[in-house]
Amino acid sequence: MAAHRCNDQGIAMKKIFLGASAAALLAASPSLAQSNAEIMRQLQAMQAQIETLKAEVDSAKAEAAAAKTQAAATDTKVTAATTEGGALVSGGKTGVRVSLSGQVNRAVLFTDDGDSTDGFFVDNDNSSTRIRILGEADYDETTKIGTNIEVQFESNSTADVNQNSKRNVGNDNFTQRKLELYVDNQQFGRVTLGQGDMASNNTSEQDLSGTTVIGYSGITDFAGGLFLRNSDTNELADGTGGGPIRNINRVTNNLDGLSRDDRIRYDS
Repeated sequence: MAAHRCNDQGIAMKKIFLGASAAALLAASPSLAQSNAEIMRQLQAMQAQIETLKAEVDSAKAEAAAAKTQAAATDTKVTAATTEGGALVSGGKTGVRVSLSGQVNRAVLFTDDGDSTDGFFVDNDNSSTRIRILGEADYDETTKIGTNIEVQFESNSTADVNQNSKRNVGNDNFTQRKLELYVDNQQFGRVTLGQGDMASNNTSEQDLSGTTVIGYSGITDFAGGLFLRNSDTNELADGTGGGPIRNINRVTNNLDGLSRDDRIRYDS
């Protein structure tokens, strides 16, 4: 009888355990379903991100290939232009023209002030080292709109060197020459606005010898900074000891009009 009761109790305990397990499984099923749904959502999001990254990589590859093709085409044009002597700068649109030009004008200047001689490595202020960008566009068949940007960079300018300062003289930066824009009409003429030539500029600098770059009326451009010497004391008039300052810039002028300035100019 005791053994029979034990078996009955064991069977009852198994039923209770199985019932509890089933209840626990039923209770956990919604959580498992929810967890699976979350995992699927995350996987789908990751898949979308992967596809987006793949599209970006494909786009970057296409852009790189296009850039490589364009670079090769540009190299071909540059080589052809260089070989044929053509321009390497051009406008981006039809009817637009751009030109780039400039010069480097270095020289050796020898001077004799009556007491001593000197030599200077200079930039010729008469026609300085410079760079120029000209742009022009067709507004219509009779009207053009243009710009002129011209700046200079003079190291040891002939207008600044002197007996006391032979090196590293002058502005160590670009300075303006022309910064202007214009409207040019075949019938009405040209109106120019900005920094550029006044109407009287160059009126006293007409040269028939063809040697303007090294010798013309503007002697201050070639040696303007040189000090004069006192004929009695043989001392330089450089202001030493409170004395006067006398150099070529201060005592000569070729009366060349009003040079360049900010203005509005009309040419018929």
